[in-house]
Amino acid sequence: MSSVQNIKINPDVIYQEVEGEVVLLNTESEKYFGLDSVGAKFWAIASETGNVNEIITRMYDIFDVERDRLTNDINILIKKMIDGGVLSGSAE
Repeated sequence: MSSVQNIKINPDVIYQEVEGEVVLLNTESEKYFGLDSVGAKFWAIASETGNVNEIITRMYDIFDVERDRLTNDINILIKKMIDGGVLSGSAE
């Protein structure tokens, strides 16, 4: 499990859903990110709750995947998004 327990969307990020996918733009860094349909579902849930465990649980209820794999994939995505300035994270 990642040490990040809560995430917050960077206020400099704007996003648009396009045909089931999400395009993100950090207006400060001018970096673009694209999320496929699974990533778009992550984004929708993360927009509602910043609690990583709740995000994983809700995604587990939606997708037919092993929980360990889902947890690992979500933590990798969160790390990439934090590194890219899309999200910020905390251990609390």
